[in-house]
Amino acid sequence: MVTAYQAAVSGTPDYSGLLNEQREWLKQRDRCNNAECLAKNYRERIDALQARQHADAREAAVAYNAGDLSKACDLLNSNALIQNGGGDYERTSFQACELRSVKQLGELAGRNWYVADFCLTQPGTDEPGCIDKSQLGAFDVSAALVFVRELPDGPLYLRVKHYFDYSGHFAGAEIYRNKSGALLDIAGFIDGTGNVNVGRYFVYRNGKWRMIDSWTWEKDLQKRLPKGFGIWKGLRPDLRKMVCDSPVWKEGDANCCPTGGETHMTLTLMGEKLSISSFSYKKHR
Repeated sequence: MVTAYQAAVSGTPDYSGLLNEQREWLKQRDRCNNAECLAKNYRERIDALQARQHADAREAAVAYNAGDLSKACDLLNSNALIQNGGGDYERTSFQACELRSVKQLGELAGRNWYVADFCLTQPGTDEPGCIDKSQLGAFDVSAALVFVRELPDGPLYLRVKHYFDYSGHFAGAEIYRNKSGALLDIAGFIDGTGNVNVGRYFVYRNGKWRMIDSWTWEKDLQKRLPKGFGIWKGLRPDLRKMVCDSPVWKEGDANCCPTGGETHMTLTLMGEKLSISSFSYKKHR
């Protein structure tokens, strides 16, 4: 299992999707109550990981014309594992796909990089645009694809594919360089008073973008705050400077109005995991 999973991770452009699949499989595995069930689950998961590895390799080999990236919608209309409003993951197909924007991210390792933003419309609504449609029983999904151009005027190839979960929307992408290396910031947020950060971050290692564990350090931060205090809207680290500042909420606060103080952190990248290297907290009087 470990070998099959690591092989799939090393070749997939859809790191978040693979991680979500693995988490859902772990839930299924943990429901087994005998050795026969466990063995069956492991065999099926290894087969699925190997099949995914081959499918991802085929996706990465497809050449795209920079002037017509809308054809990449073919990658996005298949069954995607998307988190719904209840927090569960479910296979989702889309009735429409729209290319919203394309941006050049710059040069890295002698190659030019691009990000494309797509809006995917779920069946069940005729409302246009990437807006929260939860009241209509359906919702749109935003997806960001990162492409590389190996040669001047050559075709583009997919290297990162990321779906934003329920109500999350793409908010731009940048490549930063610092002592940790080259970092890719795919920003995302959720609409409303929560305005929660749902971005994903990657580090460039051995010619590939590897997804950074950007959730463990948030749990570490919560442990450092006084009881009854917390970060409610997700943390938005500054990868250029490797710092993060955030207001703090306390019990009874409204989403709009945190009164629990301020935090400041400096961050470091340990392997492929963000960690807090220094932390300060100033409580409001």
